[in-house]
Amino acid sequence: MVLLAIGCVRVLEGFSTPEAALHDPDADLYLLTNIAGHDFDDVGWIARIDPDGEVVDERWIDAGEADVTLDTPKGLAFDDDGVLYVADGAHVRRFDRHSGAPLGDWLVPDAEGLNDLVWTGHGLLVTDLPGGALFALARDGEAARFDVGGAPNGIVQCDGVVTVADWGTGALSDWNGTSLTKRTTLSAARLDGMACDGDGLLVASWDAGAVLRWGPEGESVVLAAEEPADIGLDISRDRLLVPEFGSGRFLIAPR
Repeated sequence: MVLLAIGCVRVLEGFSTPEAALHDPDADLYLLTNIAGHDFDDVGWIARIDPDGEVVDERWIDAGEADVTLDTPKGLAFDDDGVLYVADGAHVRRFDRHSGAPLGDWLVPDAEGLNDLVWTGHGLLVTDLPGGALFALARDGEAARFDVGGAPNGIVQCDGVVTVADWGTGALSDWNGTSLTKRTTLSAARLDGMACDGDGLLVASWDAGAVLRWGPEGESVVLAAEEPADIGLDISRDRLLVPEFGSGRFLIAPR
């Protein structure tokens, strides 16, 4: 990996289709999923990176290990019991948050391509972009499917409200437990990951080539990025974590 500094932005190069970033405040490390090839070929991995931009463990969780499967690792989420969840094709993979040890996989029936997920406090909500669906998973992995239409991609919970970004239309919609209600449509589509800060919703847009903020003051550009994917936040340092899907870069930037 190569670490560069471009202005105030740390840029790490050399990843392989990086898709989702998540700050683990317990370990104070950044997690980054790498699809590393074509979907469903079991060569993906998850890297751990320290806040200075140094790669602590490039393949912390690695499909090259006999007991690990990562076909197309995308969204990441923690629960309150020390479990790391990874959206991966038609499965949600489960790992120990501290050791990275596999804890078993949940097959999500009828899922076509799970993308992003969020822990709500009592279960997971997972988007299925090609299937136009949202899945609610209980703590035991039992799944309920909700056909919401469109191409649901990024998902975030902010102040108790779950919001979903649509890849195709640029719409942001709120989840009411059974369906989505459109809140707004952004000026640019191909929306990917989302994050929540005190000033509104942060949304990655491939069309805009940027991370956008939408909030009370309207819409604005936070950071230019090439194919920004499933973004994360380091709240303690007020930083934005941005995987660039096609370039293989990972950006650590002031928010």
